[in-house]
Amino acid sequence: MRAVFVTGTGTGAGKTFACEKLLDEFWNLGISAAPFKPIETGVKIAPKDAKKLLKIALDRGAKLTINEVCPVTFALPAAPYVAGFCAKNDLIKIKEAFANLSAKFDLVLIEGAGGAFAPLDLDFFSIDLATLFDAKILMIANDKLGTIHNVLTTIEAIKNRVKENNFYWAASVKNNMNFNEISAPYLSAKFPNFFQIPRDINLLAKELIK
Repeated sequence: MRAVFVTGTGTGAGKTFACEKLLDEFWNLGISAAPFKPIETGVKIAPKDAKKLLKIALDRGAKLTINEVCPVTFALPAAPYVAGFCAKNDLIKIKEAFANLSAKFDLVLIEGAGGAFAPLDLDFFSIDLATLFDAKILMIANDKLGTIHNVLTTIEAIKNRVKENNFYWAASVKNNMNFNEISAPYLSAKFPNFFQIPRDINLLAKELIK
């Protein structure tokens, strides 16, 4: 069983977009992949991000419910700690849900809440779920002004907290003109082999399942 944890440089970095593309590509490669959104905040009726991922899996024939995909939700659109996350109780639900998906699928694709260091507790952050599940880490950055700073600082912080050899990063590029003009010149020189989504989705998916 494999696990991939997708985090971001911040809220709105493009994690769900990346997960949608990856989930589809894993199935294309013959890997039965389960989406897993352990925590979603800002949920009024149903978790929107988790529903998007669930639909892709259902279209591929997976038998899943929204509660299996997203076991912990909060109405307040804020960091989990602020929204009401209780580590003692909610981590039990998350571990049980992960174990259930792990038993049914070849791979569990985990989308974290918010940015890498969105707090679940005072000293327990979204990125720490990757260690909890012994997952490879994929950090997503988006194509806007400030991306270079966000990439560098988030990579540095993650590497100080987790195993470096389990770490990958990709840029979620929806505006090629902006990205090529304001971010790519430096990032390409600094990281010659980083991935762009959706352009490199096949290469990225294959790398993550090695």
